[in-house]
Amino acid sequence: MEVTLSSDNLSIYSLISLSLIDYTLIASVLSSLFLGIVISIVCMLIIIISTEHNDVSHPISGIMKYHHKYISIMRQFDIAPQQHKKEYF
Repeated sequence: MEVTLSSDNLSIYSLISLSLIDYTLIASVLSSLFLGIVISIVCMLIIIISTEHNDVSHPISGIMKYHHKYISIMRQFDIAPQQHKKEYF
């Protein structure tokens, strides 16, 4: 059985390769769009959590408040990082 490359066969192969390129392009666009949506949702959650109990003009202060609570708990068990340990004289 002999396979000959006619114009019909070449057009089928080119259509298959073009459809694969289209699918990879669509997949990359959808994945980047999904990643952008996830990042924006995470940023919105951080802002909402940080401004929940604080002034809106200082959104980072809410995060620092939780950070200070975390460090104070770590100090109680003496597992805080070296720069956060209290010096006792």
